[in-house]
Amino acid sequence: MGDHTDESRLDRLIAQSSLGTPGARDLRRRTSQVHAQEASWLSSTGYDATVVPLAEMRHHKSLAMTCVIVVESVLDGWNPGDVHQHELMTASAYLRLVLGDRLAPGRNLSRWAAEHGVPATVGWVSDGEGGQVRNPLALASDDGSKQLLVQRGNAHGDLNANNILVRKGDPQSFKLIDFASFANDAPLARDPVYLLLSLAREWLSDLADGSPGRHDLMAAIVNPQASPATSVFGSVKVSAAFHEAGQNWADRSGFGEHWRQQELLSLIGCALIFVGRARLPGDVRQWFFDLSVRATHEYLLLTQDSGGPPARQAVKPSAVGVPRSRAEIDAVLCRQLPLMQRTLGNKDHLVDTVLELLEEQERFVCLVPCRLRGITPGSAIVLVSDRYVHAAELDFSYHPSTVAQVPHSEIRELQLFPGSRRLGLLDTADVRIATDAIEVLARGLLRPQAESLLASLEKLTGVRR
Repeated sequence: MGDHTDESRLDRLIAQSSLGTPGARDLRRRTSQVHAQEASWLSSTGYDATVVPLAEMRHHKSLAMTCVIVVESVLDGWNPGDVHQHELMTASAYLRLVLGDRLAPGRNLSRWAAEHGVPATVGWVSDGEGGQVRNPLALASDDGSKQLLVQRGNAHGDLNANNILVRKGDPQSFKLIDFASFANDAPLARDPVYLLLSLAREWLSDLADGSPGRHDLMAAIVNPQASPATSVFGSVKVSAAFHEAGQNWADRSGFGEHWRQQELLSLIGCALIFVGRARLPGDVRQWFFDLSVRATHEYLLLTQDSGGPPARQAVKPSAVGVPRSRAEIDAVLCRQLPLMQRTLGNKDHLVDTVLELLEEQERFVCLVPCRLRGITPGSAIVLVSDRYVHAAELDFSYHPSTVAQVPHSEIRELQLFPGSRRLGLLDTADVRIATDAIEVLARGLLRPQAESLLASLEKLTGVRR
């Protein structure tokens, strides 16, 4: 099933693994040999319907297990510990390594970015939730970013869901095809991420443009451990399997602390590859750009590799949030709140609460359910507008009973603390917002929402946690 020549040490290592791949020498000839072996492998199945591309298994119950086996085989089987190459590079250099010449003027990616007002010369773009985040294309073009330690080695180069053949019902039986992009010095985090995004492309076909499911899928891809969305539960499970398989391999190999950064940068770069595909529908290309923006935000939060946008952009009311409009506030809450909070938290009542708290000219930025004085999760909210932080206890009808209104200009301290309890399997956090006179302590926030809340307040106030 593998390539069993012993022309090089690399070939011998590959021959011992569960997968076969061509080595670096004479790639064209070796690839034709692999194709012949693929035909032999297929003929052993009798060309029956049980052998299909992985893309056709996108909703199968064994998908997560199959993906873990593929990822572990590609990482562990092709890259034993004594073969790894380690290299220091900036985030920008890493993204250019993933993207190749796609950033060049006149290429599809650059043309799309220019047509949509987000070329690399535009430093900051909307995060879709009333704030701003670094333009991933600008990040790829800026050599001022911090350095990170990158693991490089043997990689397929085009590990997508149509280049993996599987036998239904047997997650351990699979075959990789099309090794034309194989390289022995590739960034190792790229292949697993690219495979995950190729599956995301398949899942998108089942989700309507603008639907909450697409937003939930994006959250599940970037950070599945923090995504409680049941609307895309299968995708959350598969994404979590990818992240865990890669992290476990990195931990075993002794560089686990560096893996998440490489994974996020690979998400940014691979998502931009999909943006540059002119044959994809416009809404799909936009979704992948939004995914790259979300991954950029997550990367910069993790590494603290960038400050906020210029203060005049962050505090300008017309550039922050959405107007006091039921339809626009509802749309923002659909993106911000996971399915659990949209249903159990009764989103429609929360929209009423926002309208009740906001003054006519205020613009809505974000809302997070929490506890203030009570012990019940979701018994209070923290609402951020372009002018104030509103901290409100809610009665049983979701009407605000006790409200603290804090002007942004008076905020002096922002702090994040680990939560004292969990919500099921989900991590929580507490947030402290303090002025010279009062403090607001919001407890029991979902950890990603706490991070997002503080990120928004940092941009709006200039205060750093």
